[in-house]
Amino acid sequence: MKSNTSKSHFTFLWSGQAIANYADVMIIMTLIFTIYDQTGSAALSGLVPLIRTLVVILSGLLAPLLLDRFPLTRLLSVSQLLQLLGYVVLSFYLIHLPQHENYFLLFLSYACICFLDGWTSPAKQALVPRLVPRTSLVKANSVVSVSDQIAQLAAWALGGILIVLIPISLLLTIMVSLYTISFILILFIKEPTNVEKLEGTENVDNDEAKRKSLPSIQSILEGWKAIFQHALLRKLMVMDMIEGIVGGVWIGALTLIYVQEQLGKAEVWWGFINTAYFVGAIVGGVFVGYIMKKLRLNLWSSMVVGAALFSGLVWVYAFSTQAWLAVFVTLFMGPAFQLRDISQTTLYQQSVNQQLYPKVISAKDTINTALMAISIALMTVIADLFGIQLVYMITAICSGISAIVGILSYQTFKPYLSPATHDVMQKQV
Repeated sequence: MKSNTSKSHFTFLWSGQAIANYADVMIIMTLIFTIYDQTGSAALSGLVPLIRTLVVILSGLLAPLLLDRFPLTRLLSVSQLLQLLGYVVLSFYLIHLPQHENYFLLFLSYACICFLDGWTSPAKQALVPRLVPRTSLVKANSVVSVSDQIAQLAAWALGGILIVLIPISLLLTIMVSLYTISFILILFIKEPTNVEKLEGTENVDNDEAKRKSLPSIQSILEGWKAIFQHALLRKLMVMDMIEGIVGGVWIGALTLIYVQEQLGKAEVWWGFINTAYFVGAIVGGVFVGYIMKKLRLNLWSSMVVGAALFSGLVWVYAFSTQAWLAVFVTLFMGPAFQLRDISQTTLYQQSVNQQLYPKVISAKDTINTALMAISIALMTVIADLFGIQLVYMITAICSGISAIVGILSYQTFKPYLSPATHDVMQKQV
């Protein structure tokens, strides 16, 4: 890291994010469980992920207006505080739901929380390259990824047990307390103001003043224009979109169908497969961090190899009829995905001027969220009409196509793979 101070600020960021992610998943699980338990309606409980998707897309479209006008740390702390208050309100309604049954206010409070998350996510991601030097980006990204995977593994693995064993009121109190800790950690993050720390930028104050005076529509479109006008960002986004259109295959419902119909096993194997993937993702993130010195100079090849390996593993998974083989293959999917994802994230960070990067991430997240919604609808229909095996075959093909796009785009990526040319090339965006 650039200094012990910078390292501590990054530690506050990733640890706060991991705690918030754990609390988010637990509260969402509690929300779904409580609504279903009180109403018996799968449709009503299914509104939870639908509301999140639609609201995050809207928030992502409007996020650039705030990213232009406020420092990332201030935006992040205010958002976290408002989300914390939102979770307090949401917890109150969940605890008293049997008496009030006011689902409109329940969903409204949850929608407000999701809206805030639409502009905290790009702020968090954009802070990483500002808090660590370029030579440590791969390691930093692996730390963030591993902490996120551990938080999600703990939440999904323990969530169902905790919801059954612990009273809802106590569980929600614990989760709100965790979110409070996350908010406090965020307050300790200080965004560097020295121009030298924001690699690849010039005349930062002038750029900020200029962006603050942009008309709203130009501010909103700036990140989108960067993605579609800049060759490397465009290629990365194409690869993201190809894989994003099948991203919905990993939702729990389709995995459960796979376990029951193709493997012919009970629900317990559903848990084994989910756990295997998370464990693999954690191991993969640690592995990528361990080899980061070599990986930093081979981001393109690591990304392509990761996508190709993931494609091959999903292809085996699609044709597997043995439960132990499916778990084994899933375990190795995690490292392959992490190899691709961490390399790709680092390439995004290294190719964008840090003043513009939050808007690029906001546009990218909006596209990915919309694709996820489309993917879930599309993949579930394909599974119903043609069977679950075809769903994973399509997924393997799309991951393979993504790898091929990366291979064919080598000349576009080449200038960004050399540290000597990085700073010069970054100023283009």
